[in-house]
Amino acid sequence: MRTKATIKSEITIIQALAVHKEIGQYEMPKETGLSYRTILRNLRPMEKRNEIKLIRTMPSEKGGKEKKIYAITFKGLVHALSNCFSKDRRFRENLEDIIKAHPDKLLTFKKWTLFEKANLQDFMLENLEKALRSEIVETAIFSAIGLNRTFKNEKDWQDTVDRAILTIPILSGTYRRHGINYVKVCKQDKELKDFITRRLALIETRIHKELDMIKEWNGYVVRYVVQ
Repeated sequence: MRTKATIKSEITIIQALAVHKEIGQYEMPKETGLSYRTILRNLRPMEKRNEIKLIRTMPSEKGGKEKKIYAITFKGLVHALSNCFSKDRRFRENLEDIIKAHPDKLLTFKKWTLFEKANLQDFMLENLEKALRSEIVETAIFSAIGLNRTFKNEKDWQDTVDRAILTIPILSGTYRRHGINYVKVCKQDKELKDFITRRLALIETRIHKELDMIKEWNGYVVRYVVQ
């Protein structure tokens, strides 16, 4: 059974891995402030939940057991980012360090320097927070059935989060008030432009299907009333 103390320790480990990208098990006490025994007790359950992963082992300098090097998974990263926007504000200061440590995890993070140059980092952090609190992402994060059954693979998970972050400003129109350079930046970068264009096209297709269903319903009602 996971206690409050266990969850608190897990969050501490996740946040450290999110900031440093990878940490050896013997360095974790220094980076987290947790005892080595506490860390060992938590690593295996976190691996099973696909929040962290063993990425390699290294020979021990003293000739003992091999050193295990751990990294955060994408599921763990989303959990860490969610903690940054939680009521516990002490994690907030780690947010941009986490973003810059993981340019391989999200297209949004890969292009972060472009948003910074356009003075859009605060605007994008706002969109990131909205994305993490959106229904589809929250359902995936807290789903009891886990990542592997929620999405076909990690790429689907990444695309879902990126889609939420990058299309929110367009669909909500907030870029008009808060990030006037946002569309300009996205259209000038081919990778961003292609990603957003494809995702908006999928949304448009879905909307057209929903409108067709509404028209069909309305037509049915009219025919029924006339009869």
